[in-house]
Amino acid sequence: MNKIKILSLVVITMALAFTSCNSLKKNATNALIKEFISAGNELANIELRMFNNKSFKMKMDFLPSMDMGSKLEKFDFNGTWELVNNKYELKFKGKHPDLNALFDNKLSPSKDIKILDERSFSFPADAKGIYIWGIYCPLKSIKN
Repeated sequence: MNKIKILSLVVITMALAFTSCNSLKKNATNALIKEFISAGNELANIELRMFNNKSFKMKMDFLPSMDMGSKLEKFDFNGTWELVNNKYELKFKGKHPDLNALFDNKLSPSKDIKILDERSFSFPADAKGIYIWGIYCPLKSIKN
């Protein structure tokens, strides 16, 4: 009877250790490396997060306008990125925003973002902030 209890404890311990290791490995491969979050404004909350597994997520919450009677609109996009010639190139997967509207040069004092095609754009790897939909999104410090 004691052998069965000991064997059960060993199996459970090994299962927990395996699960914990997989969880740590998954978290390590999805570690946040860059995060751009919109500065305070009355138009939208925008977040661009880049992960070390070469994926990114962009979240855009357009705030309701009292005078227009609109309601909150939320959009979530994702894709992949790569570093090419000291620039990040991001490519949306699946649904994607209109990049010409998102990075309209008339709405941004910065010309750092380049539209590569209908799904891809780039910006300098050392950017301290980027403009998305005319809203400044400074780089947040990442604690590793």
